[in-house]
Amino acid sequence: MSIVRRNLWAAWICITLILCAERWNAFTGAWSTNPIDILASDVQPGNGFAYETKLNRPVAVERICLNRICLSEDREVMARFSPRRINVDKVGRGIFTIQKDSTLVFSASDNSDPRTNGRKYFLRYPMVFARPIGRALEILWVFLGSLI
Repeated sequence: MSIVRRNLWAAWICITLILCAERWNAFTGAWSTNPIDILASDVQPGNGFAYETKLNRPVAVERICLNRICLSEDREVMARFSPRRINVDKVGRGIFTIQKDSTLVFSASDNSDPRTNGRKYFLRYPMVFARPIGRALEILWVFLGSLI
């Protein structure tokens, strides 16, 4: 085997391992999308301490490791994702959730009104390919590997 072919084979194996790890959410935090800005003008009051806003792009919550979703308040991460909206409504204190219709339900860290408290909010989450695109990329990658 030539040295070039051996290097290509080694690179293919390394990238395959990285892609497999990403698929199993081991490294999903490394490839975050641009943060979504939460504008105060788009925020509506909810129940209790909760405020909600419709996100401008969908978030595939069921396909992301939940501890990789981060809501930031003035650049400080509030890592308190909860799958239950009731926690946001009753407790607040920076807890947030994302509903299936891509509605972000969140509370300020001090339970103040995020429309008037002067703080900026950002949502960050890992990029996840749509299932058909991911499957096509996997098949293409395995095919390319067989050519080496």
